[in-house]
Amino acid sequence: MHQAKFEEDHAAQWQQFQTMLDDLPHARQLSPKRRQDLETLPRLYRQVCSQYSLALRRRYTSGLAGQLHTLILRGHRLVYQNRGQSLNKTVLFFRRTFPCRVRQEWRAVFFSLLCFLVPALTLGWQCYQESSFIYLLMPADQVEALERSFSKPGGRTAQGDALAFGYYIKNNVSIDFRTFAGGLFGGMGTLLVLVYNGVVIGGASGHLSHAPFAEHFWAFVMGHSALELIAMILSGASGLMLGRALIHPGPYRRLDALRQVAPEALQILLGAALMTALAAVIEAFWSAQPLPLPVKAAFATINWIAVPAYLCLAGRDRHAA
Repeated sequence: MHQAKFEEDHAAQWQQFQTMLDDLPHARQLSPKRRQDLETLPRLYRQVCSQYSLALRRRYTSGLAGQLHTLILRGHRLVYQNRGQSLNKTVLFFRRTFPCRVRQEWRAVFFSLLCFLVPALTLGWQCYQESSFIYLLMPADQVEALERSFSKPGGRTAQGDALAFGYYIKNNVSIDFRTFAGGLFGGMGTLLVLVYNGVVIGGASGHLSHAPFAEHFWAFVMGHSALELIAMILSGASGLMLGRALIHPGPYRRLDALRQVAPEALQILLGAALMTALAAVIEAFWSAQPLPLPVKAAFATINWIAVPAYLCLAGRDRHAA
């Protein structure tokens, strides 16, 4: 192909790539459509690289080769610098922003904890003391299903680890988001989810703490419980933040107060959702493994120390983001 024909065929693409490179540093100020167009930038960058290689192989003029070389150098710097910044922001979020935000909202976290822990401990103790009390909390067929699950080692391995992982991710993360969304009803939806989970989890734990279920039940749940339960508490806190903004908007309109607090609440929710996803990994690939109880207890102890320590101590070297 002659150089003139080559330039004619690809000139529009090069101009589009140039325009995208000009837009990238100002992406936040662009319209939604133009931001969406920027998602094709990496693919367009690879195409221009291929065309540059072709121009060199066909020995086109140094002017064209130099033009494309300058274009892809700029593209490489912006595309990969932007990716690096995204990675840095993600690391910064979990190293500092998320735990600092949790500590800033300690009142919401503490209230969320009480809403879950009080019914969990109360009903758990009652079901432990009186084994028939569990039937007031859930139907008999559900109780029987729980007992079957933990009547022997391995618990729920029948589905297979990968299938179980998919189920845990879908179910547990969706609970986090429902807990958060409940805050849009003045926080009442969040409170109901927290209390309900406290009643069910506490009651089931108390009932299954008797032989022959106790050893298998606690061996299964102890490994992932720290991440899963603390994540639920944090999701509840994020929902309560929304409810607080609606009930006590201060000098703002309720919608404006909600808009102000929503980004901060979402930071806590996203961190909690990742914790829940990590708990799902442990639940699917560790919790059901037939390992010695002391090994699982040691792993659980490490988690119950590490997770609160991370939330209490991480990011204290700098101001909260």
